[in-house]
Amino acid sequence: MSTKHFYIEIAITGFLLLLIATLKLSITSPEDFCPDYYAAKHFINHVSAYSPVPCFKLHYSAHPPLAILLFVPFTLLPFEHASLIWGIISLGFYIGAGILLLKKAGWFSMKSVAIFLLFSVFWPSFLLATHYHNTGQLLLFLIILSWTLKQTRFSYLSGIMLGFASLIKIWPVILLVGELFVGKKRVAIPGFITILLGFIISLVMVGYTTYFTYFTSIRLYEQTWLTHPSNLSIIGMLGKLFTGYSSETQPIITQLATNKIFSLGYVLSIVFTCAVFMFLYWFKNKYKIKHNDKDLFIEGILLTVSFLVFPLSWDWSIILLLLPCVVILTKIHRFPEQPKWWYIFFLTGVFVLINPLAIFDHKTVSIKLATYVLFTASVMLFLIYQMLLVLHIGKVTQENESCSP
Repeated sequence: MSTKHFYIEIAITGFLLLLIATLKLSITSPEDFCPDYYAAKHFINHVSAYSPVPCFKLHYSAHPPLAILLFVPFTLLPFEHASLIWGIISLGFYIGAGILLLKKAGWFSMKSVAIFLLFSVFWPSFLLATHYHNTGQLLLFLIILSWTLKQTRFSYLSGIMLGFASLIKIWPVILLVGELFVGKKRVAIPGFITILLGFIISLVMVGYTTYFTYFTSIRLYEQTWLTHPSNLSIIGMLGKLFTGYSSETQPIITQLATNKIFSLGYVLSIVFTCAVFMFLYWFKNKYKIKHNDKDLFIEGILLTVSFLVFPLSWDWSIILLLLPCVVILTKIHRFPEQPKWWYIFFLTGVFVLINPLAIFDHKTVSIKLATYVLFTASVMLFLIYQMLLVLHIGKVTQENESCSP
């Protein structure tokens, strides 16, 4: 048997295992798909999309109105069949994102595809995303497609992809604002226009009362989840440190009023985001270089920031950090003159990506909370490493270009 045929068989095996896992999880635990499906049914039946839904612990859909409209076609099918179809489509988005990433990284081959598929079978973050049946795989595809298009003459399509992602979840708008800060107007402006048009179209379809409910009652409903152990944002970390989780779990440090913690979390998140935006703006003006290595890191840095500052960042969304990890791996060997201690920060990114916390489920809740705090801190270190590396790349590239004739 030739090597090529061997890797083809491995790729087929990996795909079939992923399909089996997807079908099983779609049947047994369609967690977040359920409220979106019934919210879309409410819309079809001329009932408020944010009316209560019969979905386990979830009482309402927490997604924006346009995201709910995305699920309207699925209401033509019974819930079980619709859940299976959404699972298969999500798997397609995930594999498509992986192939795009491999091609852009210059690693595309049957061997790399086989490794990617087989790795995904045992990757806790992918299995979590499939288990929760949310929009993570779709967002991963849109963001990687946007990142790919930005490096072509069709950069305006990159903005449109980010705009569409922002209509499904609010947090991708951070990426558009970041593009504006670094002067990528051909990406940012089409993205904001897409958001505006999507908002107007959905507003006409669902009515202003639906949006009012979303920005009031639903946002308040989401706050009940902010201290959940699986929320890995800055606010989630502060909640674990100072408020605990539910009435059964004491905080790690001391008990503080929940509203104070939320206010502190929002302030820190805003300051954190502004600091990164100012860093990107400063970097753009200091290193006026033609080389595009620095541009490749923008999405990775902003994705990591959004993971930290968006109030709810669930553990299944770790699959989105696949992009910055791959970008770093493609560039790290080209700029090896960095201090060795920086690699400790990079290893925290590998720790985050592998997501061993999905396997480690300690029975003592306080220990579990502490490990999730450590996880959020690791994401912060990973962000610091990306910023240090892009500074290093900017400096080395500028020196090389100034020396070239």
